[in-house]
Amino acid sequence: MEHRPTLVLVDLNVLSRDCIGRALSSFGGLELVGSFGTVAEWLYAPPVRSNLAVIVQRGERPTASELQRDIDRIRSADIGAPIILISDDEDPNTILRSLDFGVSGYIPSSVGLDVAFEAMRLVVAGGVFVPANSLLAYRQSVLREAKPPTPQKSPFTARQDAVVQLLRLGKSNKAIAAELNMRESTVKVHIRNVMKIMRAKNRTEIAVRTKYLDSADDDGK
Repeated sequence: MEHRPTLVLVDLNVLSRDCIGRALSSFGGLELVGSFGTVAEWLYAPPVRSNLAVIVQRGERPTASELQRDIDRIRSADIGAPIILISDDEDPNTILRSLDFGVSGYIPSSVGLDVAFEAMRLVVAGGVFVPANSLLAYRQSVLREAKPPTPQKSPFTARQDAVVQLLRLGKSNKAIAAELNMRESTVKVHIRNVMKIMRAKNRTEIAVRTKYLDSADDDGK
């Protein structure tokens, strides 16, 4: 007769612990050999050997240091069983941090029993389970953070910007007009409008302040 994998369940909520334990024993192909309210209660009890340790977290989740402490205590007790967390928290950073601490599986409480059963069987077989949707969310957040910032829009029209660029090179209104194929009077109008936008008093201030804008754009790239 084939022996079923054994399970220790840690859940502070008695009703939840009873329901999960019975479901795993009746339908999940696992044999419940220990049921405790806390990790400390489990470790202070007479030794119980199992193929899997499942810790249920809900509501106000433990801090990272508390979680690491519990996992370290299980490891130091030489339990030898892989650990799965069942948690309400689906934050990808929390999931990755739990894996770093030594957890072999992370099951969100939003999944169904069938998914939870398969995840546990995978971990018992030596695999690692994490919810794919959480990793996809993490990937999307990383891609958003890596996306370069949108360049700031110039306060000038295309023609005003062209005039400003030549003005900064020290060219006269007549030279600017010839290069841009416009009337000299039109160049003067563009310069007056740029002065209003930049609140500049003369051509020199336009050159200085627009140079500062270019520097700010370069910093944002």
